[in-house]
Amino acid sequence: MRVLKSNYADRALELGFATGDDLARISAGWHIRAADRDGWFAPVHGEILCRISK
Repeated sequence: MRVLKSNYADRALELGFATGDDLARISAGWHIRAADRDGWFAPVHGEILCRISK
């Protein structure tokens, strides 16, 4: 549902990164993956630290 109705969806449409059809296909793909016994999801998060050396 987040792909279809959220700030993410609103911005994707507003900025032209996706169409309503694109978001519907993405949502359908997530539903197919969720229904697959062997499907899994791993959110990867990271951090970049930058330092300016003088």
